[in-house]
Amino acid sequence: MLIIWRGFGWLVPLIAFAGFLVMQLSLDALYGEEYYSNNEWPKLAAVLASSFIIALLGYYLNFRKRITVTDESTGKSKKSPAHALFFIPIQFWAIILPALFFYFESHIAEVEAKETVLIQSPKVHDLYSTDFSKVFEGANPEYKYGVLRVASLSPNGVTVQISELTYNLKTGVNKDVREGKTSEVSYYLSNEYDTQFSISELSELHSKGVIFAVDR
Repeated sequence: MLIIWRGFGWLVPLIAFAGFLVMQLSLDALYGEEYYSNNEWPKLAAVLASSFIIALLGYYLNFRKRITVTDESTGKSKKSPAHALFFIPIQFWAIILPALFFYFESHIAEVEAKETVLIQSPKVHDLYSTDFSKVFEGANPEYKYGVLRVASLSPNGVTVQISELTYNLKTGVNKDVREGKTSEVSYYLSNEYDTQFSISELSELHSKGVIFAVDR
């Protein structure tokens, strides 16, 4: 996506990114790794703090420091163009940023609710995108993202196949699911590696974000 700005409008995404990054690094350092990702309030605090700084910046640049230019030929005066991002003056992003945050949070919550239903009523060939390092001992901590596919169901639980391919980023798993590679038998380790989980265990892994996507 092409980012268009005028003046210091480019500072808006930089401030927003810095707000989330500083909050994550500081809280993870204080309370342990993944504290930030496992709690919602730090993200809300980050977006509110960023919005406050953006509002102050917009006020300073577009009101206090904005220049008035006089056309010598006509004698008419007009203000110089406002510092803006996507043609929207900086100060308005102090409202837009939280609105976007709450929209995406609402969408994520809706997706998670749907996935919870799928986890609690599994079907053969359901796909669980998973952080293997949090499930299996000896999993490669660098290339840790893979897929569990439901192979069979029984009164004792859910038996899953384990993908042979693993990635260092979640995007690798997401791409394989999207392109249908995960439907191929050769994508998974042999049956001797199939593993059984109870539905409650799978639900717990999902609630903790270890299973980070469910597809049917």
